[in-house]
Amino acid sequence: MSAGEGRPWTAWYPDGDVDLAASGLTLMDHFGATVARQPGRVAVRYFDGAITYAELDAMADSLAAHLRDAGLGPASTVALMLQNNPAFLVAVVAAWKLGAVAAPLSPLATSPELSHLLDECDADAVVILDELLQVHGSRVSRLRDRPVVVTTRTDFDGSPAQVGGDATSLARIVATRVDPVATELDPAWPAVFVPTSGTTGMSKFTVNTHANVEFDASVYRQWARLRDGAVVLGLSPIFHVTGLIGHVAVTLRIGATLVLTHRVRPDVVLDAIRRHRPEFTIAVITAYIGLAELPDVTPDDFASFRELWSGGAPVEPDVAARLGERFGRPIHNVYGLTEATSAVAAVPRGLRTPVDEDTRTLSIGVPVFGTTVRIVGEDGADLAPGEVGEIVVSGPQVAAGYLNKPMSTAEVFGGGRLRTGDVGFMDADGWFYVIDRSKDMISASGFKVWPREIEAALMTHPHVREAAVVAIPDQYRGQSPKAYVVLEPDASVSEYELIEFSRSILAPTKYPREVEFVAELPRTATGKIRRSALG
Repeated sequence: MSAGEGRPWTAWYPDGDVDLAASGLTLMDHFGATVARQPGRVAVRYFDGAITYAELDAMADSLAAHLRDAGLGPASTVALMLQNNPAFLVAVVAAWKLGAVAAPLSPLATSPELSHLLDECDADAVVILDELLQVHGSRVSRLRDRPVVVTTRTDFDGSPAQVGGDATSLARIVATRVDPVATELDPAWPAVFVPTSGTTGMSKFTVNTHANVEFDASVYRQWARLRDGAVVLGLSPIFHVTGLIGHVAVTLRIGATLVLTHRVRPDVVLDAIRRHRPEFTIAVITAYIGLAELPDVTPDDFASFRELWSGGAPVEPDVAARLGERFGRPIHNVYGLTEATSAVAAVPRGLRTPVDEDTRTLSIGVPVFGTTVRIVGEDGADLAPGEVGEIVVSGPQVAAGYLNKPMSTAEVFGGGRLRTGDVGFMDADGWFYVIDRSKDMISASGFKVWPREIEAALMTHPHVREAAVVAIPDQYRGQSPKAYVVLEPDASVSEYELIEFSRSILAPTKYPREVEFVAELPRTATGKIRRSALG
């Protein structure tokens, strides 16, 4: 049986769960229903502040009216340059009330990167933190007569309301009550332009429709069995697709309460966990590592969670096991992409995540509801279980394409399916495994060598905290692996020792020929290791 023949993974779906299909609804339909049914329910908790659904609705009306008066409407683009603040939800809902598109940008972007992003999405307005405006003011001023709305870290945190300032102040704008603003949304319209992670170059934007966003938020709801009104912890950056869907979209879908902490500082997050007892979160594994390193953290702190989800970056089996023991809750992998509006595959509730012994790879789970995943060869034909090829996805969450990039769209999204660029395989039971990115493959003496397999082997050494492997030129082999290694605190190990350690557990073509010790590995804003910055 090939990976595309039938859907063997559905055997792992919990009893009573059924596949999802596109609903024809948008998140604004669900949001409006919550406002009507539960206007006093808390939508966002932020330090000592709380915003109800009725208040969020009214604030978004005020901002939408302000932007409408500045000339924005359907098909306009509202860029967001914010941290994990309530202003993000106000701005997203306001954009959708206008029929506009929200474009979340990383607050960690450099000024040249910001210029590129603003040009790429053709922003008609920007909602930005004051501290970021101070850094990037000259870049933002290029928008000329387009509105720039400024918010602060302390807006909505429970401090006495500060509604002074000029007309660009978000606090002042939302303090002005207006008539409701609403636009009938077509599910096929773009909802968000989300930048790709930029691990291999400058970011481009995906066009994620209202149908995409509503569907994947519904996947999260059903897969995690989230009740309406659940408490969701914002542990991922909400400007990235994982947090955008797994926090913001899920909150609007189920009328949840979203707990935000501005930045994801472990001590501040732990305080929020103890205070608000959230039931669900998803985050890159480095966020969990930061929490685990707090000296006073205990499993009791995580008793309100049934499971902890990790997405956005690979998870090593030993790391997942260690963190699961520390928290008293399993860490479950979720595999997704910006191009698939977040979730593609995940571990079903209550199941143990299998590990492939040959590659030391933790499974990414099985395809989520309504989703088909195939493993294909270079000719595009389906491969049999166990055979390694490219991961190809189809389902209602697959984005419409890249913004103003027809050639890239045709290459990646052609034929109604998403070519992920990730390499992996499906086992005989329908579980999927990601080995690496196809672009990162090392060709050593004609053999395919995958960096992640070497990284996983290195991380079994007790003194290795992190590792990243890249190709280096080799006159004899063509290419050879080189490892960049972060050691555990106070650890001491030599390059020779690590090479010999790797040589003892890896094939001759795979062990690294060079090891360089570094204090930290370069990462994207969302925690992914940037191999392209090494070497």
